[in-house]
Amino acid sequence: MVAILGLDFTSAPSKQKPITLAWCELNTTTHILALSHFESIDSLNSWSDWLDRESRDSHSSWVGAFDFPLGQPVVWLRELGWVHLDKNGHYPSNTWEQAMQRFSEMSKQEFEQLIKNDIAERPLGDKFRFRLTDRMTRSSSPMKLHYPPVGKMFFQGACQLYKRPFSIWPCRVNHHPKTVFEGYPALLARRWTKGPYKTDTPKSATQNHQQSRDNIIEGLLGDEFTAEFEFKFILKHDQSELLLADSRGDYLDALLCAVEASWAYLQGAPDYGLSKALSTHEQDQVSQEGWIIFPDNPDSVEKALEKRKDRK
Repeated sequence: MVAILGLDFTSAPSKQKPITLAWCELNTTTHILALSHFESIDSLNSWSDWLDRESRDSHSSWVGAFDFPLGQPVVWLRELGWVHLDKNGHYPSNTWEQAMQRFSEMSKQEFEQLIKNDIAERPLGDKFRFRLTDRMTRSSSPMKLHYPPVGKMFFQGACQLYKRPFSIWPCRVNHHPKTVFEGYPALLARRWTKGPYKTDTPKSATQNHQQSRDNIIEGLLGDEFTAEFEFKFILKHDQSELLLADSRGDYLDALLCAVEASWAYLQGAPDYGLSKALSTHEQDQVSQEGWIIFPDNPDSVEKALEKRKDRK
Protein backbone atom coordinates (compact mmCIF):
# COMPACT_ATOMS: atom_id res chain seq x y z
CA MET A 1 0.00 0.00 0.00
CA VAL A 2 1.14 3.52 -0.80
CA ALA A 3 -0.24 6.51 1.10
CA ILE A 4 -1.56 9.11 -1.33
CA LEU A 5 -2.36 12.69 -0.37
CA GLY A 6 -4.37 15.27 -2.27
CA LEU A 7 -4.33 18.83 -0.93
CA ASP A 8 -6.74 21.61 -1.86
CA PHE A 9 -5.07 24.86 -0.80
CA THR A 10 -6.22 28.31 0.20
CA SER A 11 -3.85 31.17 1.00
CA ALA A 12 -6.09 32.42 3.83
CA PRO A 13 -7.40 29.30 5.60
CA SER A 14 -10.16 29.60 8.19
CA LYS A 15 -12.74 27.35 9.83
CA GLN A 16 -15.16 28.33 7.08
CA LYS A 17 -12.62 27.78 4.26
CA PRO A 18 -9.83 25.45 5.43
CA ILE A 19 -7.00 23.76 3.61
CA THR A 20 -8.45 20.35 2.81
CA LEU A 21 -6.49 17.09 2.67
CA ALA A 22 -7.73 13.85 1.13
CA TRP A 23 -5.89 10.80 2.44
CA CYS A 24 -6.06 7.74 0.21
CA GLU A 25 -4.45 4.33 -0.11
CA LEU A 26 -3.19 2.93 -3.40
CA ASN A 27 -2.85 -0.84 -3.66
CA THR A 28 0.01 -1.29 -6.11
CA THR A 29 -0.83 -4.97 -6.60
CA THR A 30 -4.49 -4.60 -7.54
CA HIS A 31 -4.15 -0.99 -8.75
CA ILE A 32 -7.10 0.13 -6.63
CA LEU A 33 -7.23 3.60 -5.06
CA ALA A 34 -9.50 4.02 -2.03
CA LEU A 35 -10.35 7.19 -0.11
CA SER A 36 -9.53 6.85 3.59
CA HIS A 37 -10.51 10.17 5.19
CA PHE A 38 -10.33 13.95 4.99
CA GLU A 39 -8.41 16.36 7.20
CA SER A 40 -8.71 20.14 7.57
CA ILE A 41 -6.16 22.84 8.42
CA ASP A 42 -7.81 26.11 9.40
CA SER A 43 -4.94 28.61 9.80
CA LEU A 44 -1.54 29.43 8.33
CA ASN A 45 0.08 28.69 11.69
CA SER A 46 -1.49 25.24 11.67
CA TRP A 47 -0.31 24.80 8.08
CA SER A 48 3.25 25.59 9.15
CA ASP A 49 2.97 23.20 12.09
CA TRP A 50 1.63 20.44 9.85
CA LEU A 51 4.55 20.87 7.44
CA ASP A 52 7.00 20.71 10.33
CA ARG A 53 5.49 17.50 11.69
CA GLU A 54 5.36 15.80 8.31
CA SER A 55 8.88 16.82 7.32
CA ARG A 56 10.34 15.54 10.60
CA ASP A 57 8.48 12.22 10.60
CA SER A 58 10.84 9.91 8.73
CA HIS A 59 8.89 6.76 9.69
CA SER A 60 6.02 7.44 7.31
CA SER A 61 5.92 8.15 3.61
CA TRP A 62 3.42 9.50 1.12
CA VAL A 63 3.09 10.86 -2.38
CA GLY A 64 0.97 14.00 -2.70
CA ALA A 65 -0.35 16.48 -5.23
CA PHE A 66 -0.84 20.00 -3.88
CA ASP A 67 -3.09 22.52 -5.61
CA PHE A 68 -0.79 25.53 -5.81
CA PRO A 69 2.09 26.60 -8.10
CA LEU A 70 5.49 25.23 -7.15
CA GLY A 71 7.41 27.83 -9.12
CA GLN A 72 7.34 31.07 -11.10
CA PRO A 73 8.00 31.73 -14.81
CA VAL A 74 11.73 31.55 -15.51
CA VAL A 75 11.43 34.39 -18.02
CA TRP A 76 10.41 36.64 -15.11
CA LEU A 77 13.34 35.41 -13.01
CA ARG A 78 15.69 36.27 -15.87
CA GLU A 79 14.31 39.79 -16.17
CA LEU A 80 14.66 40.24 -12.43
CA GLY A 81 18.33 39.38 -12.88
CA TRP A 82 18.05 36.41 -10.52
CA VAL A 83 19.13 33.83 -13.06
CA HIS A 84 21.26 33.79 -16.19
CA LEU A 85 21.44 31.15 -18.89
CA ASP A 86 24.74 29.32 -19.21
CA LYS A 87 26.83 29.41 -22.38
CA ASN A 88 24.79 26.52 -23.82
CA GLY A 89 21.49 28.31 -23.27
CA HIS A 90 20.46 26.15 -20.29
CA TYR A 91 19.12 27.21 -16.92
CA PRO A 92 21.46 26.47 -13.99
CA SER A 93 20.34 23.41 -12.04
CA ASN A 94 19.80 25.49 -8.89
CA THR A 95 17.58 28.15 -10.52
CA TRP A 96 14.51 27.05 -8.56
CA GLU A 97 16.41 26.95 -5.27
CA GLN A 98 17.89 30.41 -5.79
CA ALA A 99 14.53 31.95 -6.66
CA MET A 100 12.70 30.25 -3.78
CA GLN A 101 15.27 31.46 -1.31
CA ARG A 102 14.70 35.04 -2.45
CA PHE A 103 10.92 34.71 -2.41
CA SER A 104 10.88 33.05 1.01
CA GLU A 105 12.95 35.87 2.51
CA MET A 106 10.34 38.44 1.46
CA SER A 107 7.32 39.58 3.39
CA LYS A 108 3.93 38.98 1.83
CA GLN A 109 3.70 42.69 1.01
CA GLU A 110 7.14 42.75 -0.63
CA PHE A 111 6.30 39.73 -2.76
CA GLU A 112 3.01 41.17 -3.94
CA GLN A 113 4.63 44.54 -4.71
CA LEU A 114 7.26 42.78 -6.82
CA ILE A 115 4.48 41.29 -8.92
CA LYS A 116 2.53 44.55 -9.12
CA ASN A 117 5.65 46.36 -10.35
CA ASP A 118 6.04 43.87 -13.19
CA ILE A 119 2.36 43.99 -14.13
CA ALA A 120 2.42 47.80 -14.24
CA GLU A 121 5.13 47.73 -16.90
CA ARG A 122 3.38 45.26 -19.19
CA PRO A 123 0.93 46.09 -22.00
CA LEU A 124 -2.82 45.66 -21.78
CA GLY A 125 -3.88 42.19 -22.77
CA ASP A 126 -0.55 40.71 -21.71
CA LYS A 127 -0.28 41.62 -18.05
CA PHE A 128 0.63 38.20 -16.71
CA ARG A 129 3.53 35.90 -17.39
CA PHE A 130 2.97 32.17 -17.64
CA ARG A 131 5.00 29.04 -17.13
CA LEU A 132 5.13 26.46 -19.88
CA THR A 133 2.87 24.16 -17.85
CA ASP A 134 0.31 26.95 -17.39
CA ARG A 135 0.08 27.43 -21.14
CA MET A 136 -0.46 23.73 -21.71
CA THR A 137 -3.10 23.23 -19.02
CA ARG A 138 -4.91 26.56 -19.38
CA SER A 139 -4.23 27.33 -15.72
CA SER A 140 -3.91 30.82 -14.25
CA SER A 141 -0.58 32.60 -14.06
CA PRO A 142 1.23 31.99 -10.75
CA MET A 143 1.68 35.78 -10.63
CA LYS A 144 -2.05 36.45 -10.45
CA LEU A 145 -3.02 37.94 -7.09
CA HIS A 146 -6.81 37.94 -7.50
CA TYR A 147 -9.57 35.89 -9.09
CA PRO A 148 -8.04 33.43 -8.39
CA PRO A 149 -5.21 34.51 -6.03
CA VAL A 150 -2.73 31.97 -7.38
CA GLY A 151 0.26 34.18 -6.57
CA LYS A 152 -0.78 34.35 -2.92
CA MET A 153 -1.20 30.57 -2.91
CA PHE A 154 2.34 30.22 -4.26
CA PHE A 155 3.72 32.48 -1.55
CA GLN A 156 1.96 30.76 1.35
CA GLY A 157 2.31 27.29 -0.14
CA ALA A 158 5.47 26.80 -2.16
CA CYS A 159 7.62 29.14 -0.08
CA GLN A 160 6.68 27.18 3.03
CA LEU A 161 7.39 23.86 1.32
CA TYR A 162 10.80 25.11 0.21
CA LYS A 163 11.82 25.62 3.84
CA ARG A 164 11.25 21.93 4.58
CA PRO A 165 13.23 19.00 3.17
CA PHE A 166 10.41 17.39 1.14
CA SER A 167 11.19 16.06 -2.31
CA ILE A 168 9.48 18.57 -4.61
CA TRP A 169 9.20 17.19 -8.12
CA PRO A 170 10.65 18.17 -10.58
CA CYS A 171 12.31 21.19 -8.92
CA ARG A 172 14.11 19.56 -6.02
CA VAL A 173 14.25 15.78 -6.09
CA ASN A 174 15.88 14.09 -3.12
CA HIS A 175 15.56 10.99 -0.93
CA HIS A 176 12.98 12.37 1.51
CA PRO A 177 10.18 9.78 2.04
CA LYS A 178 7.51 12.31 1.06
CA THR A 179 7.20 13.60 -2.48
CA VAL A 180 5.12 16.61 -3.54
CA PHE A 181 3.74 17.08 -7.05
CA GLU A 182 1.82 20.07 -8.37
CA GLY A 183 -1.80 19.14 -8.93
CA TYR A 184 -4.61 20.96 -10.70
CA PRO A 185 -8.07 19.47 -10.02
CA ALA A 186 -9.78 21.37 -12.84
CA LEU A 187 -7.84 19.25 -15.34
CA LEU A 188 -9.77 16.17 -14.28
CA ALA A 189 -13.02 17.98 -13.62
CA ARG A 190 -13.07 19.31 -17.20
CA ARG A 191 -13.28 15.74 -18.50
CA TRP A 192 -16.78 15.30 -17.12
CA THR A 193 -18.30 18.76 -16.82
CA LYS A 194 -18.12 21.98 -18.81
CA GLY A 195 -19.92 24.05 -16.20
CA PRO A 196 -18.95 25.15 -12.68
CA TYR A 197 -19.14 22.49 -9.99
CA LYS A 198 -18.43 24.58 -6.89
CA THR A 199 -18.98 27.97 -5.28
CA ASP A 200 -17.48 29.63 -2.21
CA THR A 201 -20.83 31.26 -1.52
CA PRO A 202 -23.25 28.57 -0.32
CA LYS A 203 -26.26 30.78 -1.05
CA SER A 204 -25.33 30.80 -4.73
CA ALA A 205 -25.11 27.01 -4.97
CA THR A 206 -27.47 25.58 -7.57
CA GLN A 207 -28.70 22.20 -8.74
CA ASN A 208 -26.38 22.59 -11.73
CA HIS A 209 -23.36 22.76 -9.41
CA GLN A 210 -24.46 19.56 -7.70
CA GLN A 211 -25.15 17.82 -11.01
CA SER A 212 -21.66 18.73 -12.20
CA ARG A 213 -20.15 17.24 -9.04
CA ASP A 214 -22.22 14.12 -9.58
CA ASN A 215 -20.92 13.86 -13.15
CA ILE A 216 -17.32 14.12 -11.91
CA ILE A 217 -17.85 11.44 -9.26
CA GLU A 218 -19.48 9.10 -11.77
CA GLY A 219 -16.61 9.73 -14.16
CA LEU A 220 -14.02 8.82 -11.55
CA LEU A 221 -15.84 5.58 -10.79
CA GLY A 222 -16.41 4.67 -14.43
CA ASP A 223 -14.79 2.03 -16.62
CA GLU A 224 -13.37 4.61 -19.06
CA PHE A 225 -11.43 6.24 -16.23
CA THR A 226 -10.05 2.87 -15.11
CA ALA A 227 -8.97 1.99 -18.64
CA GLU A 228 -7.22 5.31 -19.26
CA PHE A 229 -5.56 5.81 -15.86
CA GLU A 230 -4.80 2.11 -15.35
CA PHE A 231 -6.12 1.98 -11.81
CA LYS A 232 -9.58 1.69 -10.31
CA PHE A 233 -11.01 4.26 -7.92
CA ILE A 234 -13.54 3.19 -5.29
CA LEU A 235 -15.74 5.19 -2.92
CA LYS A 236 -18.02 4.26 -0.05
CA HIS A 237 -21.59 5.51 -0.27
CA ASP A 238 -21.24 7.98 2.61
CA GLN A 239 -18.03 9.38 1.05
CA SER A 240 -19.81 9.91 -2.24
CA GLU A 241 -22.66 11.69 -0.46
CA LEU A 242 -20.18 13.97 1.33
CA LEU A 243 -18.52 14.94 -1.96
CA LEU A 244 -21.89 15.59 -3.54
CA ALA A 245 -23.14 17.74 -0.64
CA ASP A 246 -20.03 19.96 -0.40
CA SER A 247 -21.01 22.99 -2.47
CA ARG A 248 -17.55 24.56 -1.98
CA GLY A 249 -15.98 21.59 -3.75
CA ASP A 250 -13.04 21.47 -1.34
CA TYR A 251 -13.37 17.75 -0.64
CA LEU A 252 -13.73 16.97 -4.33
CA ASP A 253 -10.76 19.13 -5.35
CA ALA A 254 -8.56 17.48 -2.72
CA LEU A 255 -9.66 14.07 -3.97
CA LEU A 256 -8.97 15.00 -7.60
CA CYS A 257 -5.44 15.99 -6.58
CA ALA A 258 -5.02 12.59 -4.91
CA VAL A 259 -6.12 10.90 -8.13
CA GLU A 260 -3.54 12.89 -10.08
CA ALA A 261 -0.82 11.97 -7.57
CA SER A 262 -1.75 8.29 -7.91
CA TRP A 263 -1.48 8.44 -11.68
CA ALA A 264 1.93 10.14 -11.50
CA TYR A 265 3.22 7.63 -8.95
CA LEU A 266 2.21 4.70 -11.14
CA GLN A 267 4.03 6.25 -14.12
CA GLY A 268 7.22 5.77 -12.10
CA ALA A 269 10.37 7.72 -11.37
CA PRO A 270 12.13 9.74 -12.57
CA ASP A 271 9.69 11.19 -15.11
CA TYR A 272 6.36 10.50 -13.38
CA GLY A 273 4.50 10.93 -16.65
CA LEU A 274 6.29 14.06 -17.85
CA SER A 275 5.41 14.49 -21.49
CA LYS A 276 7.83 12.88 -23.94
CA ALA A 277 6.89 15.59 -26.42
CA LEU A 278 8.95 18.16 -24.51
CA SER A 279 12.28 19.13 -25.98
CA THR A 280 15.45 19.05 -23.89
CA HIS A 281 15.21 22.83 -23.45
CA GLU A 282 11.57 22.59 -22.38
CA GLN A 283 12.38 19.83 -19.88
CA ASP A 284 15.14 22.08 -18.53
CA GLN A 285 12.62 24.90 -18.21
CA VAL A 286 9.93 22.94 -16.37
CA SER A 287 12.46 21.50 -13.94
CA GLN A 288 13.01 25.07 -12.73
CA GLU A 289 9.44 26.42 -12.86
CA GLY A 290 7.39 23.36 -11.95
CA TRP A 291 5.06 21.05 -13.85
CA ILE A 292 1.39 20.27 -13.32
CA ILE A 293 1.06 16.50 -13.50
CA PHE A 294 -1.52 15.30 -15.99
CA PRO A 295 -2.10 12.36 -18.31
CA ASP A 296 -1.99 13.08 -21.99
CA ASN A 297 -0.60 11.50 -25.11
CA PRO A 298 2.49 12.92 -26.86
CA ASP A 299 0.58 13.98 -29.98
CA SER A 300 -1.90 16.17 -28.13
CA VAL A 301 0.85 17.63 -25.95
CA GLU A 302 2.88 18.51 -29.02
CA LYS A 303 -0.13 20.28 -30.54
CA ALA A 304 -0.65 22.20 -27.29
CA LEU A 305 2.97 23.29 -27.33
CA GLU A 306 2.64 24.64 -30.84
CA LYS A 307 -0.43 26.67 -29.87
CA ARG A 308 0.88 27.90 -26.53
CA LYS A 309 4.40 29.15 -27.10
CA ASP A 310 5.57 30.92 -23.96
CA ARG A 311 5.40 34.72 -24.24
CA LYS A 312 7.71 37.14 -22.47
